[in-house]
Amino acid sequence: MKMTRHLFDRRRVAFIIMMLLLLAPVGCGPRHHQRPSPIAVSQQGLARDPAWQPGLAVVYLPGKVRHTKEMPSGDRLRRLGRPGAPIRQFNHSFGRGEVFASGQARGIGLEATGFIHLAQPGTYRFKALSNDGIRVWIAGRLVVDDGEWHSSGDRFSPPLEYANAQSGWAAIRLRYFQRKGTATLKLYWQPPGSDDYAVIPASAYAHAPQPETS
Repeated sequence: MKMTRHLFDRRRVAFIIMMLLLLAPVGCGPRHHQRPSPIAVSQQGLARDPAWQPGLAVVYLPGKVRHTKEMPSGDRLRRLGRPGAPIRQFNHSFGRGEVFASGQARGIGLEATGFIHLAQPGTYRFKALSNDGIRVWIAGRLVVDDGEWHSSGDRFSPPLEYANAQSGWAAIRLRYFQRKGTATLKLYWQPPGSDDYAVIPASAYAHAPQPETS
């Protein structure tokens, strides 16, 4: 008799717990992690500052690497890097010649920063033709991801999407390196409503000049 009562009590407790879980508010329990969307979303476009100048500011980094992740950043970038003239556009096939105005044809990397103009809201698609590695971020979101050494020469990066909620300017950061052999760097976009990719025009880039130090 005691065993039967004990079994009944256990079943009653289990039933009560189950009912409490079913009646609990949806937001009270832990949620499953959702798979992140491949589309980055910009919430607000920036207005152009009258002090901005054309092109992206650039810092050159001598040295041979096999991935953009190996390139220095932050304080180490500022300490080891060498500033150069702003880069107006990324539409270059250097062959075995000098990479931009770096003074070097191989064993050179760069970080370019500034702003890109997204003239309309909607989904932009980005890709790069490069040799060697390149990665690009807009508003902190990765939009070009092909950062490793290209043993087979020029190649296109996988297209990535960026959903722009509001037209305006957004921060852009580009990291690229040329290890050896030939060099290429062309950056493309497909704006909302367009059927084709095109090289991003020079008019879409701007940067804030650094204050002169005495």
